Amino acid sequence: MGLKKLLESYFLSKNTVLNFLGIAVFFLVSFNSMQAQTVTITADQDGVEGGLPGRFLVSIAPFSGDLGGGEIDVLYEIVASSSTAEPVVDFVALSGEIEDVSYSFLFGGSAFIVIDVIDELVVDGDKQLTIRLLPDDDYTLGASTEATITLFDNDVCPTLGTTTPGSRCGPGTVTLGATSNNGGTINWYISLDDVAPIGTGNSFTTPSIASTTTFYVEVETSLIGCTPLRTPVLATVNTLPNISGNTPSNRCGTGTVTLGATASAGTLNWYAAPTGGPILGTGTTFTTPSITTTTTYYVDATVGDCTSARTAVLATVNPAPTITGTTPASRCGTGPITLGANASSGTINWYAAETGGTSLATGTTYNIPNITATATYYVDATANGCTTPTRTAVTATVNIQPSAGTPSNTTSCSDDDNGTTTVDLDDLLTGASPGNWAYTSGTQGNVPINGQNVVNFNNRPDGNYVFTFTTTGAVAPCSNPSTSVTISVSDCEAPCDAGSAAPVLNTGVSTIFCDVLSQDLNAYTNSTPPVGTTLKWSTNADPLVTNAHLVNTVVTAPGSYFGFFFDATNTCASPVLTVNLQRNITPTINSTTPGSRCDEGTVVLGATVSAGGSLLWFDTPTNTEQIGSGTSFTTPSISETRDFFVEATA
Repeated sequence: MGLKKLLESYFLSKNTVLNFLGIAVFFLVSFNSMQAQTVTITADQDGVEGGLPGRFLVSIAPFSGDLGGGEIDVLYEIVASSSTAEPVVDFVALSGEIEDVSYSFLFGGSAFIVIDVIDELVVDGDKQLTIRLLPDDDYTLGASTEATITLFDNDVCPTLGTTTPGSRCGPGTVTLGATSNNGGTINWYISLDDVAPIGTGNSFTTPSIASTTTFYVEVETSLIGCTPLRTPVLATVNTLPNISGNTPSNRCGTGTVTLGATASAGTLNWYAAPTGGPILGTGTTFTTPSITTTTTYYVDATVGDCTSARTAVLATVNPAPTITGTTPASRCGTGPITLGANASSGTINWYAAETGGTSLATGTTYNIPNITATATYYVDATANGCTTPTRTAVTATVNIQPSAGTPSNTTSCSDDDNGTTTVDLDDLLTGASPGNWAYTSGTQGNVPINGQNVVNFNNRPDGNYVFTFTTTGAVAPCSNPSTSVTISVSDCEAPCDAGSAAPVLNTGVSTIFCDVLSQDLNAYTNSTPPVGTTLKWSTNADPLVTNAHLVNTVVTAPGSYFGFFFDATNTCASPVLTVNLQRNITPTINSTTPGSRCDEGTVVLGATVSAGGSLLWFDTPTNTEQIGSGTSFTTPSISETRDFFVEATA
């Protein structure tokens, strides 16, 4: 039985703790006497230029080597065939040996190979570094004998990021812009092959330019291996528009005004202020809001982002003149007349109509050479192209000269037994205007005139009486004229042939007519007129009112008529016969209302008649004796149905 079998047999026969201790002692004794330390290498971290160093981890496996632990030196080399990184160029040179790597039997040991990456300011890309462990008598190589890490190049060629072209309106400087990626210095050039930059930085203000110009920009760096690329950036100079003309305008009084303007190019914008403020309108014409006074507006032109200076355009409000006063005129009758007017300013114009028509004359006065009737003329004023909104009426009044008429003298009796003693003064004038009568002179003073301008001379002394008529309707400058009449008064004792008896009425001639009236009045008397007289009929009860005497004695109208014997020579008459003629319109029955009852008794009947008529009731159609009257009739008691009869009379 060998040693191993002997130990296994011994320890397996004991309890668990003893088994474990036995196994540990077994391994310690066995491995300590059987193999050296086992060494491996792995990549721990990549390196970065100018920053994090690279690292390889060299590990000594536990349970190898001396039971009491110790230190060993580990040898290594760079595997040139698989490494692109170069010592001294890309990293600090390595010694090829890790000295005094400590380890323990139970836990093993480890150490780092640190790679210090050199920041060489050369853009040469990321590189690989492979290290291989070399064998040695102090250790045994494990499974991993090679490891590779990457050394990252922190040097990146800067590139141009974004470019910002610029523009302006008209000559001047333009601000351009550019950004870079990964640092570097931004340089600006006037041409693609210029050596010296004309500006640096993200923002570049060009020199003053008058036209669109291309500038160039590149990113400069001190890194080796970078080739800068110039990029064009455009500085655009847009043509500045200008206002080439403007059209001011004016109006009369409050309201809108239309202004105009033209530009070399672009859109026209209108403003209320020389600077700032909102745009009120656009286009070659602009209608202002309603304005009451002269106002300045401003216009500019815009093309893209370019705007011209503003130009003032005047909207003038001329005040309309007003008629401050008029002088109407009046005259009496036909003839010349002069009207007048005054205005706040301007020229005064005269017209025959309120609107339209042509001017009759100009000036503060207007002379009408011959006017026959009142007329209205109209006046306005014009100043600065403005005319008063409405014309003002000026009246030329022609007042009618009243006429006292044509007088005629007359006579009167002073004794009413002998003739007429009254005189209507108005009958002594023809063609007179309204006016008043006054007693002027005569045989007896204070002769009264009644309200109808009638004078009664009964019992007054004979002689001449003078009365004066004066009109009352004159309107200045017309005056009221007067005229006089003379009335010669005497007692009129001459005999009258008419006698003292009235004509005798012929009662055989009816004075009542139905529907139509046509009657000769002479039929109402058979009396013979006294010698020297004639039978006269009049509509006036006074036979001496001769203008009421009838020429035709056949009349057709109802009324009172007066017959008498008239002595035309002595202007006297007999007493009068009065005849009253009556005309009745034949009535009609408009409707009837029959009646009924139950059994024997009275029945109420009804009827209606036209205006002016009355109703009579009969028991037979031919009976002349009426049994009732009125619109309602109650029959005597009847025992059977029967007819009653109604007629209309007037």
